[in-house]
Amino acid sequence: DTPLKNSAILFSESVSRFVVEVSGKNSAAFEMIMATDASEIGTSVSGKKMIVTGLDDKEIMNADIVKLK
Repeated sequence: DTPLKNSAILFSESVSRFVVEVSGKNSAAFEMIMATDASEIGTSVSGKKMIVTGLDDKEIMNADIVKLK
């Protein structure tokens, strides 16, 4: 097996991609239900940026959400 890469999780071809926000108290249950169908890409914080953390816990994206819209 080839280890997953950040680009594969974020951009691999599939029917669709969703960004889902789950509260910390529900994250374990959500991850158990989704199994390998979901990958954590970050944490919600106050502010106006979308910051994505890669598989090695290093920041791979830091963008202003107004510019992303």
